[in-house]
Amino acid sequence: MSTNHNRFEQEYKEFKKCPIAGISIEQDKDNPRLFKAAIEGPGESPYENGLFKLEIFYPGEYPQKPPKVRFCTKVFHPNINGIGCIRLQTLEKQWRPAMTMKELLLSIQFFLACPDVADPLNNAVAEVWKKNEEQAIATAREWTIKYAK
Repeated sequence: MSTNHNRFEQEYKEFKKCPIAGISIEQDKDNPRLFKAAIEGPGESPYENGLFKLEIFYPGEYPQKPPKVRFCTKVFHPNINGIGCIRLQTLEKQWRPAMTMKELLLSIQFFLACPDVADPLNNAVAEVWKKNEEQAIATAREWTIKYAK
């Protein structure tokens, strides 16, 4: 078993021993590098009371390269595109090999509550957010109720 395989396996075991309230993760039975996560939307955000499903794939180059994260739940957010890809600096310029699975999941949960319209992945949603934040928040709440069950 390679070192990187040991690393994410160990992080997964550690998460299972000490889980975080509002976040769950399971390893795919057929692909040990693929994980299915569920994250509760942060309180006092348009995503509150939603349950967001994600896929997290750990590449062979992990931890030197970050995992690939995709939202399976439809989300109205300027940093998540229509197919669930996300723009999160923790997974891009700010990636550091010491980051653990637990830290990554917490940063994704925090990321939901903090849309960054200055660095969008979904330009159409970012434009709505810039022009009418109240409407964007209302739409994000509607989508949370409709899709994040």
